[in-house]
Amino acid sequence: MPPKTVIPEDLATLGHLKADILQEEATKAIDPPAKPSIPENDPKLKKDYIFQFKWADGRGKEWAGEFTNHVLDIRERQMVGLLQAKFNGGMPHDSIDPDIKALNMVIAHMTYSLGKDRPEWAKDLQSLLDMQLIQTLWAEVQTHEDTFRGWKAPSAGGDTKA
Repeated sequence: MPPKTVIPEDLATLGHLKADILQEEATKAIDPPAKPSIPENDPKLKKDYIFQFKWADGRGKEWAGEFTNHVLDIRERQMVGLLQAKFNGGMPHDSIDPDIKALNMVIAHMTYSLGKDRPEWAKDLQSLLDMQLIQTLWAEVQTHEDTFRGWKAPSAGGDTKA
């Protein structure tokens, strides 16, 4: 037997106001609140996003340059999968360390999404020595792609050039 619904004392004594409250709650449930307006000037809403990257490692070496991240289509995502499989060396997917799988996916993705026109130091992402550098660059790529797809709220401004 379902539990009995109990109306709090203060609501039961409100008379006609109780009906107004119930009507308001029903309206809220049926009509979702309006979505906030999206700033259309956020460059991350474009398929190609140009950004300035600057990061310094623990020894003070600065890694900087301009990148253009491109949101990948299905064909390009397939190519990322093939490159990731190549990085995995033909090993069964389940036999590879989870951190290495994630790293291979990130590098394969950025190999395609960042294109060929990038700073010299970023031409071969596998030759880099610092994981934080890769993670920081990847965070910028992810933020762009999540914003473009509507998974993350856009924000106007920033250190961009689109």
